[in-house]
Amino acid sequence: MARSLSDTDYRRLFEAMPGLYIVLTPDFSIVTASEDYVKVSGIGLEEMCGRDFFAVFFSDSSDPNESFASNLRESLQHVLATRTPHKIEAHSYNSSKVNYWSSISIPVMDPNGEVVFIVRRVEDVTAAVRKEEERELFFQYSFDLQAIVGADGYFKRLNPAFERVLGHSTEELCSRPLVEFMHPEDVAKTKKGIRTLTEGTATIASVNRYRCKDSSYKWFSWNTIPKGNLFYSVGRDITGQIEAEERINALNRELERKNVDLEAQIEERMRELTHSEAQVQQLQKMDAIGRLAGGIAHDFNNMLGAIALYCDLLADSNGRADLVQRAVQDIRLVGTRAAALTRQLLIFSRKQIVQAETIELNPLIQHMEKMLTRLIGENIKIKMKLAPRLHPIAIDPSQMEQVILNLVVNAKDALPKGGTITLETSNVYLDEKFTSKHLSVEKGHYVLITASDDGTGMPPEIIDKIFEPFFTTKPPGKGTGLGLSTTYGIIKQGRGTIWVYSELGRGTTFKIYLPVVESAAITSAPAPVKPVVFNGTQTVLLVEDDSHLRSAFVPMLEGKGYKVLVASDGKEAVDLCRKYSGDIHLLLTDVIMPGISGFDLAKEVLKLRPDLRVLYMSGYTSDALENSGVESTTDLDFIQKPFDTNTLLRKIHEVLFKPN
Repeated sequence: MARSLSDTDYRRLFEAMPGLYIVLTPDFSIVTASEDYVKVSGIGLEEMCGRDFFAVFFSDSSDPNESFASNLRESLQHVLATRTPHKIEAHSYNSSKVNYWSSISIPVMDPNGEVVFIVRRVEDVTAAVRKEEERELFFQYSFDLQAIVGADGYFKRLNPAFERVLGHSTEELCSRPLVEFMHPEDVAKTKKGIRTLTEGTATIASVNRYRCKDSSYKWFSWNTIPKGNLFYSVGRDITGQIEAEERINALNRELERKNVDLEAQIEERMRELTHSEAQVQQLQKMDAIGRLAGGIAHDFNNMLGAIALYCDLLADSNGRADLVQRAVQDIRLVGTRAAALTRQLLIFSRKQIVQAETIELNPLIQHMEKMLTRLIGENIKIKMKLAPRLHPIAIDPSQMEQVILNLVVNAKDALPKGGTITLETSNVYLDEKFTSKHLSVEKGHYVLITASDDGTGMPPEIIDKIFEPFFTTKPPGKGTGLGLSTTYGIIKQGRGTIWVYSELGRGTTFKIYLPVVESAAITSAPAPVKPVVFNGTQTVLLVEDDSHLRSAFVPMLEGKGYKVLVASDGKEAVDLCRKYSGDIHLLLTDVIMPGISGFDLAKEVLKLRPDLRVLYMSGYTSDALENSGVESTTDLDFIQKPFDTNTLLRKIHEVLFKPN
């Protein structure tokens, strides 16, 4: 069975209670105190017990807290008289520490209702008082207007900024509804805001106008938070901002008016300049065409001159096989360069027939190596550094060959005394760090083609113009200025990008990035073409308006066993089909000819000979073919000029023997 608590037990329990407690008799003698109270007071429990409370803590009559002692005595006497608790709000009890305390005195009564003890509980409220003091300082000295507003629409308390900004006294502002000081146009909006606050929702950046003492108005922006029936509001004077905005709006209106007048003047001036500008553009166009024509004439004259010299060499070879082979190879090389120049013009005009394929780049470059070596001459070496397992790319193979050729020719011109040209390939990944500095490039996997030389290099002013059409560092009439602009166009068309790095005396490097094609069928790069070993026995109707090409086609085809019927235009070809009694197996026709086109010719001939196979050939652009009545060459048997013998013979064989 649990024992009952003795007086000693109760005393020990009281003394161990957390917090500041002290027990007094009705004559204010100290009975006991909690350990926390003893610790804070700095007086031992035995020293204070049995002694008068005021003698212990307020013995010095000069103590600045003497007034507090008088208030405390009155509080204790109130407890004895009313037998009810009494509280004393915050008071600085210890001036040396400048702490604030709050206390409550509670009567303890016997069964007869007589007060036998008074328990005082003391609490340190210094932190709360400090916060209140800080809030009051902010309230008093803030430049912004701060107010406590009642739900009845009256100001309850205002900081001094109200009187300073508006000129009305605080008493005047608080004595009347706040809407009486407001601009009439803003009253309804403000009343609606008060209803919103009454519902417990804060209002942010609410704007209205208040009347000043001098009857002028000022604009304010208010943030208000509701708490019970009171609204705590902070307002900022935005009159200057509003007036500035109004001035700006007025200036904008004036500016718009002047812009209308100015646009009318500009339009009139533009009409006056249009004729002159058209004349200037025509002069510039003629100048550019002149420079282009001069460059093309120079290059083609060189090529034609080389062909003429090689023909003389063949004529004087006296049957020497080595001279014949060398002359034929060099004539083919010159023809390749002439075809490349034509392709440059077509690419530059963006009208070449483009056939993008998924290819591996390394075999394409390797296939070109022999031709490039002969092109650059013996005093220049070409090095290949091709990365293994290169990713596939999507581009027109012939255009990619044009890019490689242009870069090598450009490097060759920078090596007048010889040197080294290096072609490199590699797989690279361009991350966000790279693309953030090169905004035209997207993040991802790319194939990098690098063409570098150890030649003369270029100054910055040349680099800035290197990709411009018609720009060339060669003398007038000795270059078209299309090589690198064509290269730039091809790379951009393939969704890639190209950069050039160069310094005078330190060579030049071109870097080309082409996006990788994922999971696509790869078209093998052109392998060395083996000579055609079969002979034909079929009859071919050749329709070509160029007499030189006709003269070349006939012996070449007859030499392979074909029987050749020749026509110079469509009308002659139709007459031949009608008159010739034997079988005609293939119509080999140019597309663009005087009179009817190759497409219209095929329609007429197929009416006469439905089993006839047709192979079209042309060196014209896609635009020209479309103008000739065909939308696309994709579904037709077509061969692009110029071509070599093996390419033509293979295509003829393919067309003749493909299934219907």
